[in-house]
Amino acid sequence: ERLLIDFSERGRPLWADTDESVQEVRRVPGSRSAFVVVNRAKYKGWLGMQCEVTLEAVVRPSRDAEQRKDVTFTTATVDVNGLRVTFPHLEVLSSTAQGWIETTYVDDVMKIVRGN
Repeated sequence: ERLLIDFSERGRPLWADTDESVQEVRRVPGSRSAFVVVNRAKYKGWLGMQCEVTLEAVVRPSRDAEQRKDVTFTTATVDVNGLRVTFPHLEVLSSTAQGWIETTYVDDVMKIVRGN
C-alpha cells in the first residue's frame, strides 16, 4: 500500500510501505452467518511518524446476491504517534455507515473485490 502523492527527492511516498497489516475475523455471538471483521494497518512514514489505522465492521450475507456481503462499519480509530482518535459514532449513524462488497474468484490465487 502506498500513498500516490510523492513529495520526496528520492521518489519515496509520504507514507512508506505498510509495516504490518492484520485482519481479525470472529463470529458475532448468537449468529450463524454474521462476522465482525477488524482491519488494522501500521505505517512508519515521513519524518519517522508512526500511524495505525483500525476499522471494525459487521459483515453479513446479502439478500441481493449470493456473492455479495452487506457491511456495517461500527468503529474507526486513527493513532498518529500516540495521539489516538476513535470514531464510535459510526454505530449511531449505521444507516449511512453501510455498504456492500462482492467477491469474484478468478482462480485459487486471484480474486476481484468490488464494493460501494
